Amino acid sequence: EGEFDMISCFREGIENSVAIKGSAVTKEQLILISRLCKHIILALDSDFSGSETIKRAIKDAQSLDFKIEVAVSKNGKDPDEALKKEPGVFKKAVKEDLGIYDFLLNKLVAGSNIETAEGKKEVAAEFLTYISLIKNEIVKEHYLRKLSTELNTSYESILRQIEKIGKKDIHIVQSLV
Repeated sequence: EGEFDMISCFREGIENSVAIKGSAVTKEQLILISRLCKHIILALDSDFSGSETIKRAIKDAQSLDFKIEVAVSKNGKDPDEALKKEPGVFKKAVKEDLGIYDFLLNKLVAGSNIETAEGKKEVAAEFLTYISLIKNEIVKEHYLRKLSTELNTSYESILRQIEKIGKKDIHIVQSLV
């Protein structure tokens, strides 16, 4: 699975590649990688499993202070297939990587009907759980404003929603103590 993706990347001159084996990025893997770099580009399968892996990786990667981006290739289901079809297209996708939150927001918007209140609610609910993990307030505000624009709703309503997430987390922690 991941071994062929890594071998194909290396064969095509993308030397700093790691096979994660399947669709799982673990905290232990990220700790090992963090000894070598603080910038990772995820080039995973373009299916549901790959998208879910990206979502799971956000929390651990944020806690280790990684800059995380996603290579989105449209010419194959995984890096191995994409490189076999058109190596230049995949290499371009790696060079023009997308920030992980930009990728996630695009994916959520594409999979929902944001013309409806319910669609906006679903996108906001999921996206805000990830945005709440961002420690840098400038970066966080950037994505809150971007979400507001994408959903065509006020920035203030987005702020109120993320505050609810923060309060919910506080209540959970207090109940555990």
